[in-house]
Amino acid sequence: MHTLFLCWRYLRKRRIVWFPIVAVMLCVALLIVVTSLFDGFVAKYLESQQRFFGEITLTPPRAMTGYVDLADRLSALPEVAVATPVARTGGLLYLGRGDVRGVQLLGIDLAARCQDEEFAAGLVLQKDASEPSFALPEAVRERARSWLERKLRREVADDDLPTGAILGIGVLVEPDDLTDAYDVEEIRDLLADRSTGMSITAGRIVDGADGRSAVRRTGVCWPVDVVETGLDEADTSHVYLPFDYVADLIGTSEWGKPSCIAQIHITLAEGYSRGEVIQKVRAAWQIFARENLGWDTIWANMVVIESQDESRWAKLLTYEIQKQLRVMQMILGLICLVVIVLVFVVLFMIVLQRRRDIGIVRSVGSSRWGVAMVFIGYGGAIGLVGAVLGLILGAWATKNITMLEGVLTRILGFKVWRSGVYMLREIPNEISWGAVWWIMLAGVLAAVVGALLPAVKAARMQPASALRYE
Repeated sequence: MHTLFLCWRYLRKRRIVWFPIVAVMLCVALLIVVTSLFDGFVAKYLESQQRFFGEITLTPPRAMTGYVDLADRLSALPEVAVATPVARTGGLLYLGRGDVRGVQLLGIDLAARCQDEEFAAGLVLQKDASEPSFALPEAVRERARSWLERKLRREVADDDLPTGAILGIGVLVEPDDLTDAYDVEEIRDLLADRSTGMSITAGRIVDGADGRSAVRRTGVCWPVDVVETGLDEADTSHVYLPFDYVADLIGTSEWGKPSCIAQIHITLAEGYSRGEVIQKVRAAWQIFARENLGWDTIWANMVVIESQDESRWAKLLTYEIQKQLRVMQMILGLICLVVIVLVFVVLFMIVLQRRRDIGIVRSVGSSRWGVAMVFIGYGGAIGLVGAVLGLILGAWATKNITMLEGVLTRILGFKVWRSGVYMLREIPNEISWGAVWWIMLAGVLAAVVGALLPAVKAARMQPASALRYE
């Protein structure tokens, strides 16, 4: 009982103990914020990848046709919410004189992609449309026709008009340096006033007598809309086109249909695990490969069906982020050394100043271990109070990190969190509770370690000499 009494007395009376308490608080708070930010970044990025590219992807082992039929068959499975074909390739986009961009061309089923509410809400012109489309509006069709007729010097039929394209918002304009936001009105004006189309250059792999070689393919498109997704990779490099257009661009014609290597992006229905959905999808694919494509079992079994967060790129990103997190935790963990030193100095001073108290405690029969426990408990109390305060501060800072970033932006005069640097527009603000408890424990243990030497010194004092001190 006297141990608790003395700990409470020293905490209440000795204001100097607030220095190590504040040190523990800052250590715990910083580690909570940094760990939550890194873990939240990985979770947000993987969530964005799953949202745009499906929770599960199916990639055939060779070029094929019938992607739309396969997607329809998979969508009919009760375990699948949405299955959509996506043809993807790198290319060059010619926006105008001297403006050529390296982009990712994505052939998509726009209706299926717009089932993602965030994608549909990110459209600038067709946000409120019931069925967003790649079709050129009537006013745009006439401008496109005039431009193409001047370019080709002949009359252009409706079938020869440029295909509609939806650009990532960062492909067309740059964000504001201070706010990192795009000027939507400027984008509307650019789309409304545009009088020229855009040229697309991509490559097609062909097999010849001398082996495989690349053949350049070109096309023409016209921007009918832009989309802001919040994922910098998509916003600054993606160009969305009709699936058949991109499949024809990168594939070969087989029975009048484009044959290419594309993917089926699959979103799980609620209540089903990825493992069982992958099994169902694999079984449906094997039936489709044999019946619709005429493939043998060997080719059918070579299909790659994987979860998005288990892909090679996702694992590499997660590994690199976790490695950087460990380095940051080690650097911030050095603050624990400051905690140890502060607790040591404070308790050592108290031991020297309170020899009489120690002598009285020893003279009434307390053991050396009991005296040591007074100061070890005192160090633990410092650590516990600091850890709790650090949890409160760290949780508040994590939840309000967007507001804090805004304050820093106004003070410094430039955007601190830029999507072009950190890939995501929104700052993750979810607390990593799985790491909170060991961080708090580390703060308490650091304070206890700092109390060990003063506790040993106090325990070794003789009652007589301690009482004669004052």
